[in-house]
Amino acid sequence: MNNPMRFVEITDTNDDLLLPWLDLYEISFPPEEKVLISGFLALLKAKMRGEREHSHMLAAVDEAGRLVGLARFDSLREPGVAYLWYLAVSPDARGKGFGGAIHDEVLRRCREAGARAAVMEVEIPEESSDAEFARSRIEFYRRHGATIVRDAPGYRVPNLAEAGTIPMKLMWLSLTTPLQELGGDRLRRCVEAGP
Repeated sequence: MNNPMRFVEITDTNDDLLLPWLDLYEISFPPEEKVLISGFLALLKAKMRGEREHSHMLAAVDEAGRLVGLARFDSLREPGVAYLWYLAVSPDARGKGFGGAIHDEVLRRCREAGARAAVMEVEIPEESSDAEFARSRIEFYRRHGATIVRDAPGYRVPNLAEAGTIPMKLMWLSLTTPLQELGGDRLRRCVEAGP
């Protein structure tokens, strides 16, 4: 990575990084993959009450204090399993290693919380509205050690942009546990509740 950065967890609706975080979220994902902004605000309100301690909104900022990336993850969705919901880098910061550094920081925090595996969902490129975006996301996770779970049952997530659902696949990254020890049904339970 060419530029140093630091990580700040957003835990409060008054955080100065919240609005830039939400803006980056809005421009980084296609409409059918996004949850409502109210979901992030509800998460922060719960955190302010001392709840949802395993749910995180992480901001990556450069040395000038500008937001260069984000992650939304649950460090322990259920015992032993972390879930990476969103990871994005601002367009002007791409290609500088920030995405990999954010990914590594998320996994470090998940390991510290006791997670033995990380799960992420990806669109099936052939069924996506943006096949190139779906392929690039899969390749990013593959470069960082994740594999597509071929034997996990396919599932669909709600499409908020339209009435209907989006077919998805799961990717798996072992932090300490082989995939076979978790099983497809348990993987599905990890993702059904949503971000």
